[in-house]
Amino acid sequence: MEKRGFYHLFSDGFRTDALFEDKAAFVAAMNIIAVCFLKCKVVIPAFCLMDNHVHFVLYGTLKECCEFRDRFAHKYSLWYYNRYSCRRSEPIDFDIKLMEDEKYILNSIAYVLRNGIAAGYIYCAEDYPWSSAGLYFRRPETLAALTAEWTEVSLLTIRKRREMFQTMNDIPGDWKVTPEGFLWPGNYVDYQVVEKLFRTPKSFAFFMGQSKEEEIGMSLGAREHVALPDMELREKAVAHSRRMFRTSNLRELNAERRMRLAKTLRKEYRCSYKQIARIIHLDQKYLKELLG
Repeated sequence: MEKRGFYHLFSDGFRTDALFEDKAAFVAAMNIIAVCFLKCKVVIPAFCLMDNHVHFVLYGTLKECCEFRDRFAHKYSLWYYNRYSCRRSEPIDFDIKLMEDEKYILNSIAYVLRNGIAAGYIYCAEDYPWSSAGLYFRRPETLAALTAEWTEVSLLTIRKRREMFQTMNDIPGDWKVTPEGFLWPGNYVDYQVVEKLFRTPKSFAFFMGQSKEEEIGMSLGAREHVALPDMELREKAVAHSRRMFRTSNLRELNAERRMRLAKTLRKEYRCSYKQIARIIHLDQKYLKELLG
C-alpha cells in the first residue's frame, strides 16, 4: 500500500502566464479547490492562490495528490475557456515535493501562508482572501460569528449551485458560501492538522514571523525576485499604456509600443525581464537582448 505523507504541490509563476487575471478568476479557483477536494481523498492542511502561481500543502499518497492536481488543472482550464472563449496559452506547470522533515514541513506551511505578504499584500496574512491563512488557532466562537450571516449551500437552488460551482456533484448542504461567492475554506481545509503540527499559537506565530522565502524558494527551484505582484504590475502597465498610447488593451499594442512600455516598467519598478515579458506578452529573450 502506498505510503501517505505531506506534499507541497506548487506551480512556478516564472514558467507560466498569469493564472488569475481578475477577482472572478480567483473566485472560480477557490470553488474548484472545494469541488476537487470532494472528489479526491487528499487532506488539505493549507493553500494559497497568487496572481501567477499556486501553493497547496496536501496530505495523502502521491497518487491521490496527483489526482487532485490533475482535477484542479482540468477544471480551471475548462472554466478559463468558458469565460474567455479561448484556451490558456500553456497548461499550469505543476511540481510536487514530498516533505518528510518536521521542521521543513512547518517552514513550508508558513511559507505558503505568507505568500501574499511576500508578494506585497499590505495586510496581515490572515486577511489575504485567496488562502487558508485565516483559519488557524482561531476561537470557534470567532469563526462561528464570522460565518453566521453567510448563505448555506442548502438554501441555493440547484441551478444556482451549478452556476456558481460549475459542477453536477453534490456539495454538503451545511457548507457556507462567502459574500464574494466562493465556498469558505473552513468547510474543507483541515486546519486542525496544522494546529497539531505547530502545537501552540506561539509556535505558529514564531514560524509565521520567520523570513524563509529564499530558503524554501531555493528548495523548490524558484530563484527569481518579484518586485511587484503580477496583478499590480498589470494594472500599472495598463495605466501607462492608457497614458502613452490611449488604449487599455495591452494585446492591441504593436511590438514597438510594447518595447517602449517594457522600458518604462523596467525603469520605474525594476521588475524582472521575465515578469515584464509575461505581462505585456513579449518573448523574454528578445526583451532582454533589447533592454539588457
